[in-house]
Amino acid sequence: MAFFATILFVSMVAATTASKAANIYYEGFDYGAANGSLAGQNGGTGFAGAWTSGNPGITYASTGLSFSDLSVTGGSVTATDTDGIGNALFYRPLTSMLSGAYYCSFLTEVVHASQFEISNGMALGQKNTFPSGSADPGFGIVAPANDAALMVDEGNSFAFNGSTPNAGQTYLTLFKIDTVAKTTTGWLLSAGQYDTLKSGGITEAELNSATLGTGSSQLWARASVTGSDEVIASDLNIYLNAFGGVSATLTMDEFRLSDTSLNEVVPAVPEPGSSVVLISIGAGLLAIVRKRR
Repeated sequence: MAFFATILFVSMVAATTASKAANIYYEGFDYGAANGSLAGQNGGTGFAGAWTSGNPGITYASTGLSFSDLSVTGGSVTATDTDGIGNALFYRPLTSMLSGAYYCSFLTEVVHASQFEISNGMALGQKNTFPSGSADPGFGIVAPANDAALMVDEGNSFAFNGSTPNAGQTYLTLFKIDTVAKTTTGWLLSAGQYDTLKSGGITEAELNSATLGTGSSQLWARASVTGSDEVIASDLNIYLNAFGGVSATLTMDEFRLSDTSLNEVVPAVPEPGSSVVLISIGAGLLAIVRKRR
């Protein structure tokens, strides 16, 4: 009976954790019920240290973003001001420097903006790396970047795409970086587009073949760039900015990075039926064991 119980337990654990197995980095900003400072917070998975302020302005908000059936936890990070935000930047070290191809995702929302002269994104590079190039170039993705829905960069090489996103609407940003090919590719999806495309799993081919637009069967934005800079991808940097004179509130949440596939970075909330099936299997196994005894 102990043998069967062990098999059952292992099976249940495997079933409930499989979607997270290939996420080697995860940050859901689960830092309690009170708003406060992001500096010094050290949650998530796979990081070698806590969040550090490169340029103040980003804070922790206890309320997180939600997006269709995407699995989410905790709060979010945000920056707000009535006269520009001013290149707010925080960073934290990865356990090891990235080398090869990686798949990533995060949620982004422009809560409000008096003008879309704003940037809302992240970079994988050295600490204090700004998406859109700096003295220490990284793989950057910004959604939105000023009036464009999406900007990607590899070092000092850039590509823009898409029309202005809607204020008050949450978007899923998917991206792939390749440190060998020196390429960054990004895709921006609304919840309706995600619901259409997620059936059967999300693939690069599916995202690259979708037409661009705001319809549920389309893709909000897509951009790709190949650069020539040698990038040291040692830190995750989050970046929120609004130019002087612009009133804005920007929010980001749910960073995931996988070395396996895009589908790994969009885990859905398990359906109640899955738990029922597992419990039924367990009860059946225990009944068989009792009969044999």
